[in-house]
Amino acid sequence: MMILPGSNVRVSDPRSIYNGYQGFVQRISG
Repeated sequence: MMILPGSNVRVSDPRSIYNGYQGFVQRISG
């Protein structure tokens, strides 16, 4: 599941979304 800025983040577990986004940012930062 890919989370992008501006997407609908209203989910049952926002913490899961945040954790996934953190990992995504880290991969970009390298």
